[in-house]
Amino acid sequence: MLRGLEGRYRRVMAKLAFGASKRADMYEDLAAFQEAGIPPFDALKSVNDVHRKRRNPLAYMTDEWIRVMEGGGTLADAMVPWADSAEVAMIASGDRSGELQEALVEVSKLTRARHEMMAEAAQKLTMPMVMIAALFGLVYYIAITIVPTAQDLLPEEHMPAFAGGYFAFGAWVLSYGPVVVVALVGAMIALLVSLPIWAGPKRDRVDRWFPWTLYRSLQSAFFMITLSAMIRSGMPTAKALTELREYARPWMRRHLDRMLNSLRQGRRETEALDSGLLMDAMSDRLYIYSRLPDFSVVMQAIGIDAMKGLKKTINRFATLTSISVMLLLAVFILVTVFALGETSFAISEAVEQQSSGI
Repeated sequence: MLRGLEGRYRRVMAKLAFGASKRADMYEDLAAFQEAGIPPFDALKSVNDVHRKRRNPLAYMTDEWIRVMEGGGTLADAMVPWADSAEVAMIASGDRSGELQEALVEVSKLTRARHEMMAEAAQKLTMPMVMIAALFGLVYYIAITIVPTAQDLLPEEHMPAFAGGYFAFGAWVLSYGPVVVVALVGAMIALLVSLPIWAGPKRDRVDRWFPWTLYRSLQSAFFMITLSAMIRSGMPTAKALTELREYARPWMRRHLDRMLNSLRQGRRETEALDSGLLMDAMSDRLYIYSRLPDFSVVMQAIGIDAMKGLKKTINRFATLTSISVMLLLAVFILVTVFALGETSFAISEAVEQQSSGI
């Protein structure tokens, strides 16, 4: 049992360590080995020796990759539980076509671009999240310190209406605040987990709403860049979509199935790609530029432009969130001051009445 727990722990640590930046580095290293004539299996043995020597958490991962390949699996087969499905599909495609080195270089660029964008997004969203946490912390602190004291000093029947509502809110925060926070955190985790796996008609509808639209926008941009790279390598669109589908998660697989079905029905590529995955602006541009001779390059440009647009969207969202939270903080402080002032006057009047014997 302890050995099983240790194995799960090492696997989790390896997955955490094998982020987008590390994956891009790994692909670059494997591409360099491949260019020098050293196959991935031998390259992984060298990488694994270094990981073991340094007690790197990634040793667990490279051990597993080597075992899979010793059992007859490909590099892509070994990577399935560890890398993004689009990355795996591109590497599998390059391996089958004899262009593994080129595929590894292309995947490294794509993965690094994705990492840089996500890192920038995380940086932009950090301050709004900190401010939201500060707002919740301030509300809870006042609820556990000032609210009980004020309620003890002034009976409820003498409490002014505004202050009474304020302190009633404070009492509600004391009773249900922790539950609400836990529920919100749980909902956020459930949302993140569901993004790549929830598929169906209901998901198609909510994909037009925030925050699902952000995920759709991100995935559509990466899809365009990935597909354009596969087509530029000489692969037909239908085969590229089939390769991507093999390793795709349920949500993306549903869109790829729609595209493949449309191609089988004889529709043009631009019509087939309009499965609901692409944002409206991307779909419109794709249709307009579809008649240009080097269509795959146009697809890549559209994908890159979409990523730039997504960055602007995230920046706007972060700015609006920061402003909104600052306004909420200001309003809460003003309401607190007003409620405490009203309570203070009420307490003073009560004391004067008692002193005068009324």
